[in-house]
Formats: sequence, structure tokens, C-alpha cells
Amino acid sequence: TRKESSAASDVYKRQTIGTMIILSSIVASSQILGAAITIIAISIALPIYWGEKRLKVLIPYIIGFPLFVIILFNIVLGVHFEPGLLALIKN
Repeated sequence: TRKESSAASDVYKRQTIGTMIILSSIVASSQILGAAITIIAISIALPIYWGEKRLKVLIPYIIGFPLFVIILFNIVLGVHFEPGLLALIKN
């Protein structure tokens, strides 16, 4: 029981540190990537890192969450997102 609790605690600590590293890396690259690609990259990387394997859950989340965030902030609230790499594609 105490060993199990300690082992679970170690797993949570590793997952927390891994999550922080992934988020920090992607966010540090956000100037280059742009807001939309950053949101999509985080939406893909984190659930897979956390062990989600069900495609019925992953695919709607990977598509739906970024769309929701982009529509809410960019269109509804009028917040400008930096295009980053998307500007190269657009031109």
C-alpha cells in the first residue's frame, strides 16, 4: 500500500515533468510555429504522451479542440493570432 502509493507518486511526478517539458518546448517554438500550429501540436502531443490510444477519442479531440479555440478567440473575440509558418504557406 505504501509502496504502491510511492510508485504511483513517482509515475505522476515523471508525467508532470514530461508534460512540462513538452509544453515548454512547443510554447518556446510558438514564435516560429505560430498560434494555430502550436495549439494543434499541443493537442496532438499531450494526449498521446499521457497514453491515450483510442482513436475515437483522439481524432475528435485533435480536430475539435484547436478549431474551438481558434474560432472562439480569433473569430468570436477578435484576438489576432500570429500566423508563424502558416504565413509561408499563405504567400
